[in-house]
Amino acid sequence: MSKFVTFFSTNAHAVELDSLMPLIIEYSKKKKVQIICLNIFKFEKVIQNKFPLINNNENIIIKYREDLYVHNLFKKLLIPNKILYKVIIKIISKFSEFSKIKMYCDNSRLIYSCNHLVTDVNKDFNFIYKYSKQSKAAFVGVPLVPWPVWYQNYLFEFDYFLCNTKSEQTLLGKSNKNVNSLSFGCPQFEKKYLDLYKNSLPLQKLKQTEKIALIIMVNTNNPLYINYKNIYNDVRGLIKFLEKNGYKCIIKLHPNSQNPDYLKFKEIGIFRDYFIYNSLESIIPNIDISISYLSTSLLKCVANEIPSFSYLPKSFLETFPKDEDVNGISFLNFYFKSNNFKKPRLDDFCHIISKPDDLMIVSQNDRELKYNNFLSIFRPADSTQNIINYFNSSLKYEN
Repeated sequence: MSKFVTFFSTNAHAVELDSLMPLIIEYSKKKKVQIICLNIFKFEKVIQNKFPLINNNENIIIKYREDLYVHNLFKKLLIPNKILYKVIIKIISKFSEFSKIKMYCDNSRLIYSCNHLVTDVNKDFNFIYKYSKQSKAAFVGVPLVPWPVWYQNYLFEFDYFLCNTKSEQTLLGKSNKNVNSLSFGCPQFEKKYLDLYKNSLPLQKLKQTEKIALIIMVNTNNPLYINYKNIYNDVRGLIKFLEKNGYKCIIKLHPNSQNPDYLKFKEIGIFRDYFIYNSLESIIPNIDISISYLSTSLLKCVANEIPSFSYLPKSFLETFPKDEDVNGISFLNFYFKSNNFKKPRLDDFCHIISKPDDLMIVSQNDRELKYNNFLSIFRPADSTQNIINYFNSSLKYEN
């Protein structure tokens, strides 16, 4: 029996699969693929809703959290009570050696997983790395999110690591001699992949009659935004300005702060009709402009050639945690090239605005320059196939 190409996800919202999905789809055309979701239950339907392109694909097998611990008969008995189901599986997991993870790894020819910000978050992470390294499969690491510079404080000793950019490859090649750093570009920004969503249903009818502005909310539980209390009023100001200029506004909430943010918006008169819960990939083809704060999600919009704006009002910069870091990663160095907030890293690809009026003064030439710069840094063209060809050639896997 031929072995699998395996993809691990440890995030409850499958964030890692955003960057890996083009590879999953392409591999599944010729090989068996398995996706192991360590923190997602099947009944939550996260994968089905977020990645409809892989629904009903017979070459893709998805293993959920309950598959790691529970016999099928027990799953059927517990499924009516989902809360009890989660509690029992959490208890079981505390005493597990994750032998099924070892089995999945041993049955793989190639394993992809993210380089997470810290190595000791929980047992799940440790066992993924442990069993992947012990297996005969090639273990390939990828960044959690695409960014123009290296931003993590460590690199696990993968067999290979797929870098976001050439400069990242150069840096990691010098500092991590035990990892083979590769740079083929960013598959999640590849036009061939993004075009698969062009016929998505969300917003199509609306698009026929109105210009659409997408506001991408950030995780307001993140220390970067936790003191920025005016965020909801500032977003409301953006909406009022855009609506006066003929735009229909929609808001994509961040999954990690979705519920409290919805309630906060409701308090100031921003109600349910503004919010959309489909994946960004399925929303973006039907929008006219995108706006967020310091969000990597804006890069997905840039990849779709959507005019994209990073909104940095004075009320936000006044609360910016300039001297703070998370797990050794400085917020200031991550988001800015200088200490005075004058050079946001997103400025290379997006338009930086400090007030709503700035949305209307960006030239077409400036938009094209930023898009071309984006293409030169992230090099998405043919990146998916180039990665697959490299491993097919170098590792000489069986068909």
